[in-house]
Amino acid sequence: MVMKINIMVKTYATLQKFSPPGTKLGEAFEIDLAGNTLKKVMEQVEIPIDTEVVILVNGLRVTNIEQTLNPNDLVVIFPRLGGG
Repeated sequence: MVMKINIMVKTYATLQKFSPPGTKLGEAFEIDLAGNTLKKVMEQVEIPIDTEVVILVNGLRVTNIEQTLNPNDLVVIFPRLGGG
């Protein structure tokens, strides 16, 4: 049996297209996550795993896609931006 937990997710910029219809930029939306890792969030929201992103969990940057999540965590996903 797959564990399900409630997670809040925010997407920004070009990743906004992966938010549910009607979700405003920067607005959090809730998902019932089938699993408990950031990888599962990416899969469930349908952001390709190979997409270059910056992820924050409860305000802290996380680089391990296998990071374990807890109920009610806030996951913020930004596209990686380059600059000069």
